[in-house]
Amino acid sequence: MEEVADRLTELTGSGPAGRVPDIGGPEPRAVRELARAWARARGSRRGVLPLKLPGRTFAGYAAGHALVPGPPYGHVTFEEYLARRYAAGSARQTREP
Repeated sequence: MEEVADRLTELTGSGPAGRVPDIGGPEPRAVRELARAWARARGSRRGVLPLKLPGRTFAGYAAGHALVPGPPYGHVTFEEYLARRYAAGSARQTREP
């Protein structure tokens, strides 16, 4: 999240730029992989079930057409983000009465 916030701050501080390139994470990932990583970070033992939805839009997602073209952006992986996010949340939960 910090990397996205840094980029937005950079863009807003530099004046009008028109259409700027989209940014994506440092690695392309399948939705199923992201869901499994999220479940692990949350400590869930529930399985991640495949979900196939009809239609051209979902077929495009499955084919990878929603990925951001160009070089990777940032350095923080999804697992690193989740570790920070949920480690902070569990620390708050253990300190509360």
